[in-house]
Amino acid sequence: MKKYLLLTFLTISSLFGFSQCGFNPVNHWEVVVKDNTTWKYIVPNSTLSNWEITTYNDASWASGTGGMGFGDNDDNTVIPSTSRTVYMRKTFNIVDTALIHQVILCMDYDDGFVAYI
Repeated sequence: MKKYLLLTFLTISSLFGFSQCGFNPVNHWEVVVKDNTTWKYIVPNSTLSNWEITTYNDASWASGTGGMGFGDNDDNTVIPSTSRTVYMRKTFNIVDTALIHQVILCMDYDDGFVAYI
């Protein structure tokens, strides 16, 4: 089973007690990419080149709702169980990066993952 969940937080709320973990508390946080948004994805037959660059054309890729997995009753998008690799892309926009204090990437996965942001 492979599941992919991406949550990126711009700033961290002190309500979650992150100040105890060495984070400076702020009074606001936002989710940039939610776990159940639509992703572009492909289960490739071979290794892809340059798929992680922003100008890569993923128009021929399928679209699916996150989380993705092998269909074990907790996946919104089911991929073939014979798959060894799934490439996923999600475009998001941040209007003013100067307002970002901290960023957290949360990923629920099996086996492994690589994230390019």
